[in-house]
Amino acid sequence: MSDNWEWLASTKELQEKSFGFKLPLPEGDALADYVTWNHSALVLEAGELLSEFGWKTWAQPRGWVNRELALKEAVDVGHFLANILTAIGVTDEEWKVAYQAKQQVNRDRMSGGTYDGVSTKCPGCKRAYDDDIECFPAEPRANATPGYCADRYIFIVNEEETCPGCAYDYANSSTCRVGYCGRTKPHHA
Repeated sequence: MSDNWEWLASTKELQEKSFGFKLPLPEGDALADYVTWNHSALVLEAGELLSEFGWKTWAQPRGWVNRELALKEAVDVGHFLANILTAIGVTDEEWKVAYQAKQQVNRDRMSGGTYDGVSTKCPGCKRAYDDDIECFPAEPRANATPGYCADRYIFIVNEEETCPGCAYDYANSSTCRVGYCGRTKPHHA
């Protein structure tokens, strides 16, 4: 292996030579199947990775790691992630730029000291407001301007005062409470 090995380029070559795929895949059923198969494998490998750590609160000893096997399982996770990325045509350079940009976003979020991973996200699509999205939060008071989720094309009301299921104020509803809509019945988070 040379010093200028590239993760995604080598994965693409492996998939094309070993399985006959022509990557990237065009949008359609073949892409959906390929991504589903690789995502499922990624999740299973991530579970195997977790098994190499003593993480269970109810078991002792706790906090141990089988580093050698953890690394092998992490490589398996990376392999299936790389398969997904090559299926959509992501290059090593694109990955590097996107990953470094995301690291900077995370540094900026953490340096502010107030990032909680929840209040800064759209309750509709769960994406962060500082990502490149067109969602905006509701104003934090009753009868204020609702938020908007551009991904789902829905308005988001102030969930502390108003039920997002039916848009009735909790104070005026005997059937709704935070986390449950008595009118539309499904629970919401």
